[in-house]
Amino acid sequence: MASASSNHIAVQALKILVVDLDGTLIPNVVDWERLRSSVRRLLGVSHELKPLATSLAALDVSSDLKNAAWDLVEREEVASIERIPLDEVQPSVEALKSARARGFSIVIATLRSRRSAELIAEKLGVKNLVLTIVTREY
Repeated sequence: MASASSNHIAVQALKILVVDLDGTLIPNVVDWERLRSSVRRLLGVSHELKPLATSLAALDVSSDLKNAAWDLVEREEVASIERIPLDEVQPSVEALKSARARGFSIVIATLRSRRSAELIAEKLGVKNLVLTIVTREY
């Protein structure tokens, strides 16, 4: 019979901070209603597309049409980056820096594309703080 000490498992606390982008780290800078309307027109559907990413992924349309819709969504996501008010997001950026300094691993989780999420992390100056970015492509 094994002793209790031989079965001891060292447990180390994980310190991970998971942060969303739109409406959390940054304000909503994409006009999602207008974008959904554009995607509906492109695909010829009346689906409400809420939430956009998960609804679009589940739609039964041709892969060519779906890829065109994803391209449209990503173009708008990337274009929206210039509308991020850096002065307004500075407190959030400082909170990430503080959490990282206290030993937290930072993860960004978003339904945006990887390209737009990485561009946002670069614009905010936090890309070097982030362990990983989990996007809709995951």
